[in-house]
Amino acid sequence: SDHEGERVPTTATQAQTLKSEGASEKSGCKDGCSLRNSSALSAGDKKWVEPLDRMVLRTAALASPRGAMFGMTRNGGTKPHQGIDIVAEVGKTPVKAVAKGKITTVFSSSTYGNVVVLAVGLDDLPQKQKQAFEQYRTNTSQIAYFFYAHLHSINVQQNAEVSAGVQIAIAGNTGSTAVSCRTVETGSHLHFEVRDKDGIFAGMRNRLDPKYFLNIQYPRNFNP
Repeated sequence: SDHEGERVPTTATQAQTLKSEGASEKSGCKDGCSLRNSSALSAGDKKWVEPLDRMVLRTAALASPRGAMFGMTRNGGTKPHQGIDIVAEVGKTPVKAVAKGKITTVFSSSTYGNVVVLAVGLDDLPQKQKQAFEQYRTNTSQIAYFFYAHLHSINVQQNAEVSAGVQIAIAGNTGSTAVSCRTVETGSHLHFEVRDKDGIFAGMRNRLDPKYFLNIQYPRNFNP
């Protein structure tokens, strides 16, 4: 995933503003969204569930595994990568809510493809994730925003309340990965971000390193 210079709508007002500025992104989602009208979706009592059942760092179609990590990891360290890429099969891998929260945004953009944003209050996070957020946030936000991108289809709608483990989407290759990442062998993945603000911003602003929140299997001899 390469999303430097992000311009994506998170509300109807922002979407209209971007449209008036000539942006190509739009609200809604592509490739078969299935929106559930349930206001509260539950999958159990856990406080944290990994976004994918199999949490393996993407290595395919990258110069090195470092390119799948958060930070200035692209183009020899000159370009930012705002999240972590986790291996996923297009149209097959279920994507889950990591914690109890509210779906604040469902949209599609030319870069991120189909996106879901899950807002989680700090008190609804386990101690490990809560401490990581408090340590690395760039403001005083009491809400963590978990950002899922390149989705094939979406199973929740905006304002839905979900519990940890609820399936919210199916992984895909929408947006900037549409042509290049069609299979696991060519780099298909879930792009996952952690943010301390919900909105439109480029570069690394308001983003936290997801490695402090996730349990990921890394390649042998790779130091994340």
